[in-house]
Amino acid sequence: MNPVNIDVLLGRLRQLPSLPAVVLDVMKTFENEQMDSATLARKIAHDQALAARVLRVANSSFYGLEAQISSIKEAVMVLGSHNVRSIVVSAGIINQFPAAQRSVFDRLAFWRHSLAAAAHAQALANGTGHYPETAFTAGLLHDIGRLVLATYFPDEFLGVLEYAAARGCAVIEAEHAVLGLDHTLAGTELAKRWKFPSAIQQAVANHHSPDAQPAAPLTDLVYMANVICHCRDGGHPEECLAPLLGAGAFARQGLDWAKLEPCLAEADAQMAGIALIIEG
Repeated sequence: MNPVNIDVLLGRLRQLPSLPAVVLDVMKTFENEQMDSATLARKIAHDQALAARVLRVANSSFYGLEAQISSIKEAVMVLGSHNVRSIVVSAGIINQFPAAQRSVFDRLAFWRHSLAAAAHAQALANGTGHYPETAFTAGLLHDIGRLVLATYFPDEFLGVLEYAAARGCAVIEAEHAVLGLDHTLAGTELAKRWKFPSAIQQAVANHHSPDAQPAAPLTDLVYMANVICHCRDGGHPEECLAPLLGAGAFARQGLDWAKLEPCLAEADAQMAGIALIIEG
């Protein structure tokens, strides 16, 4: 099977629509702690599809509200601007990909992992003094290149999965062997196309190798979130994470098990609240 040509990849990425204007507007407010809730609500209300998603999450049984929330302004007041901004960006990104015509790639599992990584990155950001929505978005995007490859190169990506299964290697190793590139490159190019901040682009590019470049807090957060999610999927997070807590990204962010444990609980709560984004 022939490697994927980078020019062909870039051409396929140009087929994706730009992000909705409201998503770009909301992202510009991430580091504005004084964001006016009425202004935020007005921005979101301009996009009916995104507004409907926010209201569906706000009215889900997870929040257990007695009265129905009928406006975005109410949703911002109840959920908080941090949660609403994360919901808007998530829904905006997820909606951009065309439906798969034929694929062995499990999109639902992909988005579940991506949202879990986003929730963990946000919780870690809260625990280490970084901007939570920026971390959430970077976590959501960390593996987006894998979806690009599976969507636009389905036969080649099937070869990747078969190669990884036959040799028992990591999928990223199989991507290099079969495609001649990997999902971090594809994801970084998409992040550039969608004009995400350079720190998010860097986190997507280096989320498997945070020590390869000068230390970057956002890259560390996304790397840790991804590792934690994979450890937790295995059912033994404490045993899995213990050897990592004193090294690399974990050490740079000053994390130990006592500090990490409440972050895991926060991430679980966030994930439960945003899971409805995947549906519909």
